[in-house]
Amino acid sequence: MLTLYYCPGLFSLGSHITIEETGAPYNEKIINVMKGEHMAPEYLKINPRHKVPALDIDGTILLENAAIMADVAKKFPVAKLKPEGEIDEARWNSIMTWLADTLHPSFTRIFRSDKFASDPAAQTAIKESGKKEAWENLSEIDTMLSKGPWM
Repeated sequence: MLTLYYCPGLFSLGSHITIEETGAPYNEKIINVMKGEHMAPEYLKINPRHKVPALDIDGTILLENAAIMADVAKKFPVAKLKPEGEIDEARWNSIMTWLADTLHPSFTRIFRSDKFASDPAAQTAIKESGKKEAWENLSEIDTMLSKGPWM
């Protein structure tokens, strides 16, 4: 059985959407990051990195959105959540890694500038640079989506 630990409104929603798209049965455990539930001793046993998402696959824990989404797509091929050709799958993995490594950090700078600086003026500058980069990334996604069913 699958159990997904995630927080609505955060990037862990991608893993939630992926599992939902398969139609497979799963349990969901909402971890309210805004209330600090990701730091609770019970959750730290699941993910010592204190991040969401985490996917429990029959007692084995898988972390990170890109890995979870790829694993779920492979487990449920009938949902057609990934391309089938070798090079297309490699490109799909490249895009998912880019989303995690580039898009997500730009939003982190917008919404969690306090993680990068304690000075309010510096936080404002960090937020602005995050907004600029996020907009560029979202524009790139629009271009990718205009080319076909797969980014």
